[in-house]
Amino acid sequence: MKFISSLFIVCVLILLTGCKKQSSNGLPDITQYGANTFGCLINGQVFTPGGGGGTFAPHVSTLSSSYNDLQNLGFTFGIEGLNESNSCNISSVSINFDSVLMQVRTYKLQTIKAGQGEGFYSHVSNCNTGGYFETNDSLTGELTLTRFDSIASGTFWFNVLDQNHDTVKITSGRFDIHVNYSN
Repeated sequence: MKFISSLFIVCVLILLTGCKKQSSNGLPDITQYGANTFGCLINGQVFTPGGGGGTFAPHVSTLSSSYNDLQNLGFTFGIEGLNESNSCNISSVSINFDSVLMQVRTYKLQTIKAGQGEGFYSHVSNCNTGGYFETNDSLTGELTLTRFDSIASGTFWFNVLDQNHDTVKITSGRFDIHVNYSN
């Protein structure tokens, strides 16, 4: 009987230590099975898609992806998370590539042009302040794809300058999303 009790306790401990919890920083876990998750830290604050349905984007999904075959011109790839807490407070984080055949590897985010990708952050608060901010050749970042087929999964980070020329740090980014493919 002692053996069965000890075995039961050991099994419970193994199960408890093997349980996967949401990241302690409030971001979704890093996964690779199409969980339709997206999140990052913006200057240390948690950002995840949400809201939507407001006046700015009433019919726009808060999480989207696309992979388009432009025939002889190459492929475009994009993922975006949108958070619209109300029509006057809207933020989005996106990553876009132009003319790149995507595969599992690490990509540099910089100025968008054929064969390269960019990180993009936009923010509007109080209905009038904010703007659209992109990576460039001196403010860069990285996207690491860990899976790319009908599902895109990976991690990212990048830096941009806001309208006051302050650095906005997008860190600990992660996504696991079904890819919408079109040609």
